[in-house]
Amino acid sequence: MYDEVGVNPIQAMSKAEQAEALSEAMLLLGTDLEEIASTLVSAVSEHVSPAVSDYEADTLEHIDRVSRNGMTLAQEVQGAVSTVVTTDAESAELYQGSMNALDIRINF
Repeated sequence: MYDEVGVNPIQAMSKAEQAEALSEAMLLLGTDLEEIASTLVSAVSEHVSPAVSDYEADTLEHIDRVSRNGMTLAQEVQGAVSTVVTTDAESAELYQGSMNALDIRINF
C-alpha cells in the first residue's frame, strides 16, 4: 500500500523514455534478422530458401507491429504523466487555497 499521493513525474517519464528506447531497439532486431536470414538463404538449398524468406517476412511484420505498439504505449504513458502532473498541481493549489481559507490560529 502506498503512503503518498501523486506521482513522481521524473520516475514516470524515465519509464516512458525506457519504453520508447525498447521500441526503437525492436527496429534494430528487424535489421539483425534481415542479415541473418540473408546469410541463411545463401547457405541453404533452393528448396529451403523460400521457407526462410517467408519466415523472415512474417517475423519482420510482427517485429514492426510490436515496435509500433511499444511506441504508442510510450507516448500514452508520457501523456498520462503530463495529465497526472497537471492534476496534482491543480489539486495542490485547491488544497492550499482551502487551508488558507480556514485561517486557523495555532497557539504554541
